[in-house]
Amino acid sequence: MDRKIMSIGLLLAICLALGCAAGTAEENGLERVWYDLEENGGAVITSARWNGDSLILPAEIDGHPVAGIAAFAFDRSKHLRRLVLPEGLTWIGESAFWECAELEEVVLPETLTQIGTNAFRKCPRLADVVLPEGLLEIGVLAFVDCVSIPAVRIPASVERVGDSAFYGCTALTEAVFSGNACMLGEAVFSGCASLKRLILPEELTEIPGYMCYHCTALPEIWIPEKVRSIGRAAFSGCTGLTEVVIPSSVLALDGTVFYDCTGLKSLTIPRSVREIGVAFVHAWSRTERRDAPLPQVVVIVEEGSYAESLCREEGVPFRTLPAE
Repeated sequence: MDRKIMSIGLLLAICLALGCAAGTAEENGLERVWYDLEENGGAVITSARWNGDSLILPAEIDGHPVAGIAAFAFDRSKHLRRLVLPEGLTWIGESAFWECAELEEVVLPETLTQIGTNAFRKCPRLADVVLPEGLLEIGVLAFVDCVSIPAVRIPASVERVGDSAFYGCTALTEAVFSGNACMLGEAVFSGCASLKRLILPEELTEIPGYMCYHCTALPEIWIPEKVRSIGRAAFSGCTGLTEVVIPSSVLALDGTVFYDCTGLKSLTIPRSVREIGVAFVHAWSRTERRDAPLPQVVVIVEEGSYAESLCREEGVPFRTLPAE
């Protein structure tokens, strides 16, 4: 890439000539923008200098459309409260706005397809962000420790959400997937202690490990009918859960899935489950935990099922339903 610099005078001239939606350079407070060029001629902003607490980046620089924000371009920027990214921009690089401690509002363009690893990590005041339709990927740790985000809607276009993308977002009360299919990494909502409503994609086939680890406010969980496996500690420490029904699509259940779910009263395991991890026995067996307090859970199983056999052999409290 070629490193370029656009001065405030040239930026102002371009904005005046093109009628940029973001306003003039003077209004935006921009003094200088540094950028590289992609092979296709797109500009990748690497840094900028501006006045005030709002940063509104241009859609075009020196005749080059702005395509992306480079890795670490604005990490740890002081006094940045409001950020507006231009239409036409398609990607945000790794750690681009990491630890912007004053950042409260981000306006993302409809053209955005990728949010990179750590892109908005540790932006503790960030509360106003809307993910655009057309977004394809939310990177690993993208919004980790953004402790002021109250809700998130994952657009139907999103194909992948990376590991720990919303880890530690302690103000998050609602997370809704609008689409039917999406691949989820591990620990996506781990540590979201205020999460009360979670709507997963209907076509989801695997719930990854630690997905809702220690989401203590979560009162219920709906598991989509096409899920075949539930990973390690996916709902461990969700003390607000009282009743869970595993759908008949599930074939394998890690033993730690509901570990330390101390409020759980009823867990229904279907005949389809043919594999249950050993930690399940340790968690709820009266044989294994003679001297330790037991959760008051009753496992509901079908007569003649693998789950019934395991519970009977290992001293796990259960009751049976008639075989279908």
